[in-house]
Amino acid sequence: MNGTIRGWMNYHRCASGIHERWAEMSTYVYRRLRLWASKRHRNKPPGWVSARYWRRVGSRSYVFHGETRRLLTYDARHLDRIVRLPAGINPYRLEHREKVEKVRSQRREAFLFGDKKALLRRQGGKCSQCGVVIDDVTEADIHHVVPTVAGGADTLDNKVLLHEHCHYRPSNHEAATGHRARV
Repeated sequence: MNGTIRGWMNYHRCASGIHERWAEMSTYVYRRLRLWASKRHRNKPPGWVSARYWRRVGSRSYVFHGETRRLLTYDARHLDRIVRLPAGINPYRLEHREKVEKVRSQRREAFLFGDKKALLRRQGGKCSQCGVVIDDVTEADIHHVVPTVAGGADTLDNKVLLHEHCHYRPSNHEAATGHRARV
């Protein structure tokens, strides 16, 4: 269910007035889960049901949780805002180039999570192999500097973000494995 909630939030996040709808959806999901839990445990008091399935997490009360995971809620705090260019900025004028590039990098980061987001920030949005800006992050690959097979750690210090075509270059493969790739 977390994937469904996250997908709907990503899809609708640039719509106007969405925060009111998300509040309604959170209330709807809460009521449906409350009904499910009370039907599942008919002989238990409501306080017991609440203690079993809902917890306080940070400043939020009544967060539905399982044994290992908790359920996301429809909430704007989970998402970065869509970044738009100000009205007076023309993307084709050279004097606005820095502002346009800043907005583009913020847009690239908006849809990333985890290691790719951290690596993109650390590398300044550029491929560590060729130094060119990574425009399409979905086409970027994470490369281990010291391969995990050769004893390299699976940490951010041992990872770099590369273009897909830079990652599969024969010279890159040769440096990583110590033998020539068949082309």
